[in-house]
Amino acid sequence: MIGKVMDSIQNTLEALSGSLFIAVFLFTMTNIVSRNLGGIAIRWIPGMIRLSFIWSVLLATAVLYRRDDHLMVDYFVQKMGGKLRKTVRTVTDLLTLPFFSLVIIYGFRITRVRMRISYETWNFPTGYAYLALPVAAILMIVFNFERLFSFWKGRKR
Repeated sequence: MIGKVMDSIQNTLEALSGSLFIAVFLFTMTNIVSRNLGGIAIRWIPGMIRLSFIWSVLLATAVLYRRDDHLMVDYFVQKMGGKLRKTVRTVTDLLTLPFFSLVIIYGFRITRVRMRISYETWNFPTGYAYLALPVAAILMIVFNFERLFSFWKGRKR
């Protein structure tokens, strides 16, 4: 049951991240065409590119964390026996929880400050871009607990 909910969240995040990445491409192409062919600078496009890119990358990072596809050095862990490997993996997952918690705390602090600062060319707070950081960290904590629970119950995701 929980696995299906987490799969659904992962699929939604993948679609959203992919859509935002496509938006980055389309905004960039629109900016290039409007400047070079039309001589028109659409002032809000650079801000939208930054906003879309940041959310795309951070949501994709949460997905990669859940899939265990993120960059990690596990050469020695793979050489370990079953029980030792399980212990090392558990300790590693538990040690990431305080880190993600700090990212949430400081991410919200930065977001709050940046809500008073607008993009240079349009009246929209830059804090909405920074909000992606604590949101991604919350998702990674949820995925971390799922991983710990599944791992210790002997289930594979």
